[in-house]
Amino acid sequence: MLVLDYKANCESYDNFKVTLPVFISILRAAHKKAPILVISKIRFGQEALDGKSNHTPPGKEYREQCKLMQQALVKKLQKAGDQNIYFQDGSKLLGKDYWECTVDNVHPTDLGFFRMANGIEPVLRKIFSQTK
Repeated sequence: MLVLDYKANCESYDNFKVTLPVFISILRAAHKKAPILVISKIRFGQEALDGKSNHTPPGKEYREQCKLMQQALVKKLQKAGDQNIYFQDGSKLLGKDYWECTVDNVHPTDLGFFRMANGIEPVLRKIFSQTK
């Protein structure tokens, strides 16, 4: 299985929109049947601190725009016949008090990683139970 937390270190939306589909196609060519889980970005603590809802990192609207693109890409690939690609909403992984789960409003702490693992684990189990 390949788990892609791709957005976290991609510098811009335009770069992200172009490179994610290419990256997935490269992975799929090399691993024809391996499940691929695309996870959208976690919420940054800055969203709670500055109250801004903007279109630039780390704004909520920017994160949502990226998430919608990822969801649409996964749906498009599924419709094209890839039944081993999945999407998970990373913005829900840290919980309602997500700002308490990062060391610097960006990078997860042990609590953040614990919550991420607990949120991803049932999805992985479900995917593995469906994989042939």
